[in-house]
Amino acid sequence: LGVDEFATQKEIKDAYRRLSLTYHPDKTTGLSKEEREEHSHIFIELKSAYQTLADNPTRRQYDRDREKDQAAAELNGWKVQKRAQFDAREVLARLQAAATAKKPSKIVEVKIQCRLEKFVYGGFKAVRRKRNLVSRLGAFSSEDRIFRVDVPAGAPTPFVRDFRRQGDQHEDAQPDTIRFSVTSKPHELVQRNGGDLHIRREIVIAGDMRSEPYLSLQVPGVRGRLVLLWGVNPFFGHPGAKPAVLRIRLSGLGVENGGALSFTARVGTTADSKNPVSDVDNLNKDGRDFLTVEHSKSGGKLFLPANPRDTISDVQRRAVATLGLDRGAVVKLLSPLGAGRYV
Repeated sequence: LGVDEFATQKEIKDAYRRLSLTYHPDKTTGLSKEEREEHSHIFIELKSAYQTLADNPTRRQYDRDREKDQAAAELNGWKVQKRAQFDAREVLARLQAAATAKKPSKIVEVKIQCRLEKFVYGGFKAVRRKRNLVSRLGAFSSEDRIFRVDVPAGAPTPFVRDFRRQGDQHEDAQPDTIRFSVTSKPHELVQRNGGDLHIRREIVIAGDMRSEPYLSLQVPGVRGRLVLLWGVNPFFGHPGAKPAVLRIRLSGLGVENGGALSFTARVGTTADSKNPVSDVDNLNKDGRDFLTVEHSKSGGKLFLPANPRDTISDVQRRAVATLGLDRGAVVKLLSPLGAGRYV
């Protein structure tokens, strides 16, 4: 292996790896039959030497047997039998000289894009590139190489990933280093700003929310995440003619640790309430009748298609089916039907 008897395990392993890059059977493409056979025999010796020296007990036994043979030869005046063997020192010196003679590799920057969700949850981007190869005999060829660029969750943008010396090969220089610079594609709903996310469009809350004690919002964001916001309405009971704007920032829902999700919500005004248009009126434009089932605590509304002959039991069954509840679930209607539409 071309190392001395006091070499560390790391030095032994590094020497074996460097020599394997030259003499491994997979690296002999383009050589003659005689050269391939010679490389095969050398690789067998390298592998045997590595297996002996990489294991500490086997290495100690090898050292003891070698010292015992040398001591016996000196004591008895025998001539130590030496067989011609592969000298790795010469090969390592040649490889080192060839490496230093070549020009350093150049960095080829490749810009790619992936979905914003991969920066939020983590993921990878597979990139196919054609790679030029140069054999030991100077023959040129090419291959298609697929690079897997792993993007960790919370990665900054642009995220840079280097593949050292895995690009095009050259006769007079070391292989190129491929540097992938990953950014996120434009998202249809949110915009990234550092570690934060911001909802692009303004959330509009229909009606005059100044008369509602509680506020409920459903805010879409990146794929796989839907924010449900519910709480005390800060505008309840406050008169005013100007539009009420609510700016919300939710910590921990951004891209990076400590990032936030922010958006703006606009609620109705008292001027809007002079001619209120209910959700049921909008649904009823096509001539169909709807029942509005309102939750007694949260104020959430559910619109159900109505039939003049419906009973309360029919409305209850339809509400259970629409909400996706279990068949045995019970929906209690606390107020009677009014004007044929409201419950």
